[in-house]
Amino acid sequence: MVSKGKKLKISVILMNVMVIALVAVLAGVGVYFYFSDRETSIGNKITAGSLDLTSVIDGTYAQPDNVKGSMAKSEQGDGLNDSVVFDKIAPGDSGSITWTLKNIGNIRGFLAITATVQSDTNGTTEPEDEAISENADTDLNLVDLLGVRLAITTPTQAATYILGDSYNYVPLSQLEAKLDSQKDWQLDPDETYVYKLEWSLPTDVKAAGEDGKFGTEDDVQINDNILQTDTSTIDMTFYLDQTQGQTH
Repeated sequence: MVSKGKKLKISVILMNVMVIALVAVLAGVGVYFYFSDRETSIGNKITAGSLDLTSVIDGTYAQPDNVKGSMAKSEQGDGLNDSVVFDKIAPGDSGSITWTLKNIGNIRGFLAITATVQSDTNGTTEPEDEAISENADTDLNLVDLLGVRLAITTPTQAATYILGDSYNYVPLSQLEAKLDSQKDWQLDPDETYVYKLEWSLPTDVKAAGEDGKFGTEDDVQINDNILQTDTSTIDMTFYLDQTQGQTH
């Protein structure tokens, strides 16, 4: 038989246990007694943009029917070392090379060009030696006597000559400096610039006079044979930079 004292002690213990249990339950559910909200921010990323310049090259060649010159176009893909080669040209021939440059990246760039123009006589033939003798023993080659002119088409401007003009060609020797001056042209994504180099070797070869243009009154008559076997090479590098004023 349980005494009254023991019953009281058991009751107190049970009451304390119930109080502790109630406090624990209230503590567990208490966080839901207030207003609440939640926002998330997931998948944050940083992605680099792209500058990607492509170059597509093309060429044309016009010649008299009795001349057996040729034009060959080489495309390596993505503008890498693309070229147009004209072989066995002769007085009366003309042609062109076109470079179409496009920014296929997704950020703005600035276009620049560096170039070199070199010539090689490749030895001389007997008729060429005679022509050199007639020219006071002064040899001339394609950089001196091949006429060129250069036009540019931009996203905001139709084709415009920046070397030579609609009426006059200039010596090939002037091309390198003009190409090297092409710097900091703004080129936005999907925009294109087009450079077109036109060349002409007239049937009556002459040297440009002091005005530096062919087809004017101060041109100097030259024996056409002075150009036999000569070669001129034009090397160009196109750059697309993120900022202006880069040195290449």
